[in-house]
Amino acid sequence: MSKHCVSLAFVLIAIMAVTGSTSWALIQDSSPVVISVPDAICETLYQEYVIRGGDTKKNTSDIQAACDLIASRGRNRGFWQVVLDGLGKVKENEQRWHLSILGQMLQEDAIDRENMARKDAGMIQRAGAPQLPPEVVAELLNRAAKVRRFTQEYYAVALVRARDPRTKDFFSKILKRDDPAEESLQFHAAVGLANLGDPAGVEWLIANCEGVSTTVGAAWPFPIMDRNLSSRCQTALWALDGKRNWKPRTKAEWD
Repeated sequence: MSKHCVSLAFVLIAIMAVTGSTSWALIQDSSPVVISVPDAICETLYQEYVIRGGDTKKNTSDIQAACDLIASRGRNRGFWQVVLDGLGKVKENEQRWHLSILGQMLQEDAIDRENMARKDAGMIQRAGAPQLPPEVVAELLNRAAKVRRFTQEYYAVALVRARDPRTKDFFSKILKRDDPAEESLQFHAAVGLANLGDPAGVEWLIANCEGVSTTVGAAWPFPIMDRNLSSRCQTALWALDGKRNWKPRTKAEWD
């Protein structure tokens, strides 16, 4: 069993202990269900793991597992508002987990928007509806401009997931900075631009796909253990190409 699965199991057991629930049906999926307090599970997870997780010395795998559940379950229950409000109340170095939740919710909204467009084009028959209002991305962009570089990476990841054209200017400014210490942040900006169809993002990924030893922080969105910048650029380029081969290519081959 993977470390994440073990963490997830502990989180689920903790929820049942705190809420007094003995039914797994309440937490098996993210589909709407009827419970006495609709957001009781999300609220318990949020308070125990996101708000007090650091104080109680919970490990990061458990906290991330809780964030995953909150994002999945809470998106169509309006819990984004609780998380967004909480983002403005915690210290900058404690914003990581709020951004993880909001980023995952925004990603699902982006998928729903793409599916709605495909439905309108007659390519598919059904599509979900986005749940978060446009103000969420606007608020993240506003806050991202005011934080330190380390925290800005977590904002960048959340905004990359949103696939929102309003993020383009934010990513473009990051990519134009001439600071080697920001290569990890610039990687996420390049992915964000590339996802929006901006050639500058693709060009940056190609330029850094060989021989760069920088470590990428906030390593979403690619599920590989190697956090080397060049490896991440290779993986991002393969993902943009719609493939999961992940076999390294030279810069010339990508060009």
